[in-house]
Amino acid sequence: MNECDCGRVFTLLSEFAQGLRRSMQLCRQYGDCYPMPPARPEVMADLRRAYEKMLARRRGTGAEPFKASCPSPTNNALVTGNRCA
Repeated sequence: MNECDCGRVFTLLSEFAQGLRRSMQLCRQYGDCYPMPPARPEVMADLRRAYEKMLARRRGTGAEPFKASCPSPTNNALVTGNRCA
C-alpha cells in the first residue's frame, strides 16, 4: 500500500462505518418493536434444573444429570445439545 491508496481506503472505511451505524440503529428499532415473548413454565423449569445442576457441580455435590424434554409439535422450545427423535 502506498500513499495514493490512503484516500480510497479511508473512503471505504467511512462507508463501512456508516453501514455499521445504520445496522445498529435498525437492530435497536427492531428490538423495541418486537419484545421477546415470556418463556413457558416448562422451559423455565428445564432452565432452573440445569442451573441447579451447574451449581451442584461447582459445589461438588454430584446432582443428577439434566434431561431436557423434547419439544412437541406445538411446543417450539429450543433444546440445545440434544437431538430429539
